[in-house]
Amino acid sequence: MTKKRISAIAAAAGGALAVVLAAGGIWMATRDRSPQVTLQVRQIGATGLDYTLHNAGVSDVYYGQDYALSRKEGEWRELPLRSGELMLVNSILYTAPSGKADEPAKTIRWEDDYGRLSPGVYRLSKWVSTDEQSRHTYPVSVEFTIPEV
Repeated sequence: MTKKRISAIAAAAGGALAVVLAAGGIWMATRDRSPQVTLQVRQIGATGLDYTLHNAGVSDVYYGQDYALSRKEGEWRELPLRSGELMLVNSILYTAPSGKADEPAKTIRWEDDYGRLSPGVYRLSKWVSTDEQSRHTYPVSVEFTIPEV
């Protein structure tokens, strides 16, 4: 996304939208209780990855095990689930405390949901909330590459 496009989106939102491309992650927020969150990929394989969620904001953020994968094919295309249905995840609420990383790293194994990923550029997307009831969620994403073997 170009700086000009980001400025146009922020202007259309009345200046209340902030988008920051950070090393290893993307965070989007509005001025109301803005989460400042990045994902950092620790280890990547064709069947999964380990990641850490970093919270630079002033409020704790909450998130679960759900996620989505997209592949860059000129533009981003969300990958379909192998089952064609819903992803089954444990109902666990993780907390990333204000100003800290949520340690230890979390693991995602996508082989059952998406299959083994072929070489290419992918994006992992998760959703965070500033309240435990998840009334308002914010997307956070990180790009990663599965290299040729």
